[in-house]
Parts: sequence; C-alpha cells; structure tokens
Amino acid sequence: MEKQIKKYKVLVVDNAPDMLNNIVKIFENCSGLYRTLFALNGEDALEVAINHLPDIIISDWDIPELSGIELIRELKKNDATKNIPVILVTGIMTSVDDLKMAFDTGANDYIRKPFDEIELFARLRSLLTLCELNKETKLHKSALEESEQRFRMLANATFEGIVIHDKINIIDVNQRLLSMTGFEREDIVGSSIFEIISPEFYNTIISNIETDDEKCCNIKCKRKDNSAFDIEIWSKPINYKGTNSRVAAIRDITAQMEHQAQLNIQREENLMLERKVALNLKNELETKKRELIANAMLLLQATEKNNKMITELETLFEDVDNDKQKQLKLFVSKYKNNFIDESWKEFNLRFVETNKDFYSKLKQRFSGLTVTERKLCALLNLDLTSKEIAVLTFQSQDSIYVARSRLRKKLNLDKGEDFATFFESL
Repeated sequence: MEKQIKKYKVLVVDNAPDMLNNIVKIFENCSGLYRTLFALNGEDALEVAINHLPDIIISDWDIPELSGIELIRELKKNDATKNIPVILVTGIMTSVDDLKMAFDTGANDYIRKPFDEIELFARLRSLLTLCELNKETKLHKSALEESEQRFRMLANATFEGIVIHDKINIIDVNQRLLSMTGFEREDIVGSSIFEIISPEFYNTIISNIETDDEKCCNIKCKRKDNSAFDIEIWSKPINYKGTNSRVAAIRDITAQMEHQAQLNIQREENLMLERKVALNLKNELETKKRELIANAMLLLQATEKNNKMITELETLFEDVDNDKQKQLKLFVSKYKNNFIDESWKEFNLRFVETNKDFYSKLKQRFSGLTVTERKLCALLNLDLTSKEIAVLTFQSQDSIYVARSRLRKKLNLDKGEDFATFFESL
C-alpha cells in the first residue's frame, strides 16, 4: 500500500491582501504538500489557530487587533496552541532589539521583507522537521511509558514461579513454575536446582546459596526442551517443614528485556536524528558565515574605491579659494561619516543574522567593552586583517594595531592567541 504523504496546515497572517495572496499562492504551488489557512488580523488568527491547530504559523509583525508579538503571547497561554511554531515576517521591525524581543516572546524564526521564496521554505521545512522530531519523541516516550505500565500491571497480577530447595535439590514448586518451564512436577521435584538453570549461571546460584542471604539477580532459566529465557530471581533462606531451606521467586522478564532492547534502539535512532538535525543547522550557520565574509569583502572593495575617489577629490582643493576649500572639506567629512554609518549598519545587520548571540555573550563576559571595541570584535570574528579593518573603518593601520592591543588586554588574551578562535569559543 502506498504511503500517504502528510499534508501540513500553514496559517498565514497578514493585513496586506497582496502579500497574503502571494504567500498563499506560493504554498498552493507545492504539489499539495500544504493546506493554507489565512487571517487578516491577530484576533482572527488566534481563533483560526485554536479551531484548526495548524502545524505552523507565518505572521506579519505589524497586524491589527493583535500584533504578531501579542498573537504569540496569546498562543503560549493555550495548551492546545502553545507548541505551534511561529515565523515572524517584517519589513519594519528589523533592529537587533526587535529580533531579541521576537525570540524572547517565543517566535521560532524571523524573516525580513522582502523575503526569498527559497529562504522561506528552507526555514519552514527546518522548523517542521524539528517539530516532527519532538512529536515523534513524545509519542514514543508515551508509548514506552504505557507499555512499561502495562507490563508492571501484568507482572503484579501474575503469580511468580516458586521453587523451594535445600542446598542443591528441589523440594517443591508451584504450578506457575511448571507452566513457565514445561516440566511436570515429578520431573523436577527431588532433582537438582541446576535442572532449571542455564549452565553459565551455575556459579551465580552457588554463590547465592553459600552466602545464605536474601538475593536478587537476573539470570537465564532453562526449560524442559533446553531453551532458555530471562528471569528475575529473588531468593532467601526459610525454614520449610523444619528444614533449613531456601525459597526462590522466579519472574519471567523476557518481555521486559525485549522492551528494554527496543527502547535502546529507539533512543539510538532518536540520537542519530538529533545529530543529523544539529549537523544541518551547523552547515546552515557555516553557509551564512561564508556569505557574511563574502559580503564583507564586497564592502571592503567598495570602501577602497570610495577612499580612492575621496583622495582624488581632495587633490582638487588646491585649485579653489579658502572658503570653497572649507565647504568642500566639510562636504567630504559628512560624506565619509555617512558612508561609514550606512556601511556599518548593513554589515552589522547581516552579522547579527549569522551570529545571533554574539553581542549578548560578549557583553555578559566583558561588560566594560566600548561600542567601538564591540565593533572591532565583530570584524575580528571574521578573521579580517588590520589593513582590511582600517579600510572599512577609515582609520590608519597603526590605530587598528593599538586598538587590537588594548582589546587583547581587556579580553585577557595571550599574545599568540587568535581572536577568531577565541570568539568561536564564546
């Protein structure tokens, strides 16, 4: 029988009809893998989520009635909806603080408008995979716990096999023991205790008898047909009909051992799946880091061209009067500052997307760093040279050397210790 492909329910929330229709069309073109629900405001979205329990929600941040952040808070209050993953989409709330607020509230991911269709599906599939893993793990855990509970109830309701023996010979047994082993009473009463014990456990039984204490151990019991099965055996000394004897309570634990083996296999499979997901996430981060470095190199090239243009412009100052020179120098200074600010904003935005916790971890461990020093840390994290940093920040290489030396002292780094390697360990 052909395996039925699961169809995921996706709730899309946006008060802009064009954007809403575009997203819905994207999902409708996915070979029936997704069923789309939609809402134009936060209150309607909450009602749809409660009534239809979508697998994932993609919501704009700035929506009427309830904002995307308020919608997440309301979803978290409801046991039925609190675990539904939410991706926030925004073209306005794009600062680092906005990003932090979204994740602190409970958003699972964050995409900036205008977004790329491939990026949207990559993040959506990653979230759905993690959610499926969590669901399967919970189901397996619940099934295993239920199975264990059922096993304990059956074990408690069933009489154990009972054997009474002296040092070696069996004196008496109960019917349950006979049923477990397949022997008749006359076959084993009066025979050796080893008649029902697998040979590899003879020494264990002899040790228990000789210590004359209450003992519990797991061994293998032997049936009449010489097949073996796992048992738990409790034994202790008793006085039986005036004779110093021992009583042994035997419980068949075959099902429990098989259950434990299945549990171990399931745990190993879950661990392998978790490792696979972790590896995928690691590869995704490495890809983003390579993209960030490439972007930094493009920015470096643009800055070098910009510096060259400014230098050429400054050579023309000699041909104009002093008033014009002052105006031109003021213009160039403003242009430089504006270029530096805009370049840093663009770089930092991409840097935070790839290194979400970098600044918070840095501030937590080194609260005395200045804003300029934190910027330098971000550039050093990409393993840029002092020359490259100098070009990007419109500073001299000597200034960067001095700044690096001061930063090394503040971070308590040895002279030969690499900055990039240190930041990876944060």
